[in-house]
Amino acid sequence: MVSATAATLRPRPRTIDEVENRLIMRTADLEEKPAFLTILAGGTGLASGQFYREFYESDGRPFPMVLLHMDTDRRTQAFVDHVIFFGLDARKVEVIKANPKRFGPVAVEIVEHYLHLLNPEDAPHGSKTVRMLCQLAFQFHLDHIIRELQKCILTMMQQGGFNCIIPVIVSSTAGGTGSALQVLLPQALKDRAFYSRLTVGLKQPLVHTPVSFVVDPFAYTLAHPNIHADRILANSYAFRIESAHLEHQHAYKYIFHLGLGNECGAVLDSPEDIARVLGTCVYHCQRHWKEIRSETVNNSDMNVNNPYAGDDLPELVLGAEFNDHADDGADDGNGDGRAAD
Repeated sequence: MVSATAATLRPRPRTIDEVENRLIMRTADLEEKPAFLTILAGGTGLASGQFYREFYESDGRPFPMVLLHMDTDRRTQAFVDHVIFFGLDARKVEVIKANPKRFGPVAVEIVEHYLHLLNPEDAPHGSKTVRMLCQLAFQFHLDHIIRELQKCILTMMQQGGFNCIIPVIVSSTAGGTGSALQVLLPQALKDRAFYSRLTVGLKQPLVHTPVSFVVDPFAYTLAHPNIHADRILANSYAFRIESAHLEHQHAYKYIFHLGLGNECGAVLDSPEDIARVLGTCVYHCQRHWKEIRSETVNNSDMNVNNPYAGDDLPELVLGAEFNDHADDGADDGNGDGRAAD
């Protein structure tokens, strides 16, 4: 009697076809099906979004996506799906000055050592190529930023058809807002408190490690040497250093750089060209994400801990030509070869 019961409970042997089908189903369940939270950071990121949107619509919206614009400047465009404005104004600047500890150690440091940058009259005009001002505004509006990012996630969940969300941050490394957000957002997503608040109530891990697309303004600054160009190059260099540090903490999945030019003679030396190429590259990378991942998984993914050596910096690539341009831009007419203060 016992043996008969055991026989009825024993599962029947599966055929080879059944085993193969089950393995295929499990593999399909594990396959990455991403939605993209495409974050247009700053002015250059916003400009690239127009070309991105044109490709996305003409291809029939081939994947789940939300086009988000983040900026300290109120200017935006109708083609974006969502906007997070986190700028400062005169009242907010006075609040920060009165109680910087409320907004964390970064705010305390800025108020103590860089108070001259916190001019209430200039506050409504964005970060003005000063990355520090974007960082301060980010800390001030942290709760607001989390709430708005949650709205973007809910919008994508209504679209369906994915099992993970990949944030894609798009900007130039030149400006105050875009260059800073390329560091601030991955750093925030790596922070457990920020990530937990952002994804509360959702299955984990839904939001994956971000991917960055940045365009480096070397050709533009070489064509327009002035003090403002020096700030632009300083921002770009700061991003290189800070992002290399965060890479070792696995805060980025990938960082894609669009640089000076290519061997075929294309040179990105105008804002229009920069925006067009940036938006086009971001869209096609997302459109063919599966194929790109199959290439990077055995190359970039396995070498993530290799230190960034700066081999692609223009002074190393161009050599004497770059130094000649730098020397031409160093003399502002004073006759002493120094830039004006």
